[in-house]
This record gives sequence, C-alpha cells and structure tokens, in this order.
Amino acid sequence: MNKAIQRGIDLLTEKLGEGWQDRIDLERLDIGHCDDCVVGQLFAALDDYHRAVREVLHLNDDGEVSHGFSARDNTFEGWKNLNREWREYFETRKLRPS
Repeated sequence: MNKAIQRGIDLLTEKLGEGWQDRIDLERLDIGHCDDCVVGQLFAALDDYHRAVREVLHLNDDGEVSHGFSARDNTFEGWKNLNREWREYFETRKLRPS
C-alpha cells in the first residue's frame, strides 16, 4: 500500500475512530474533486475541503500530499493513480472477513 495513503488512513482513524471507512460512498469517490474525495465526504458538514484539512486534520499543503489526500505531481496521471490506490484500499477492505 502507498505509504501516504496509510498515513491518511491512520490520521482519519485517530480523528474519527474505527469505521469511518463505512461512511465513504465508493460510487462517488473521486480524489480529484473536493466534495467527492475521502476528506470531502467525511467532513461534508463543514462544506469546505480545505477548512477540514486545515482545522480538523491540521495539515498544510505538504501534509495533504504526505497523507494521500492530494497528488504529489498535480497531473492527470497523478490524480488518477491516487484515486486508483484509494479505491483499491476500500475494495480490499470490503473483501476482508469480519
């Protein structure tokens, strides 16, 4: 697994507790769109991705990248790969026995 995504998973688990993953709608998951990304879905009540990242998760721009919430190389391929890796995490998680 991508180390940045693992850091993001760990941070979200620390902030939200176990089970936050069940709140993600995989049908609309799109890391490149703030409302549909992991943070955007989890903190929809704040209605602002950047506010959630700064005020709740306490991350700066580098922190967004190092936690897998933003693509390091702000390119189509970078976002596509990051989105694919998050989807793989959620799909793999769903396949694990309870």
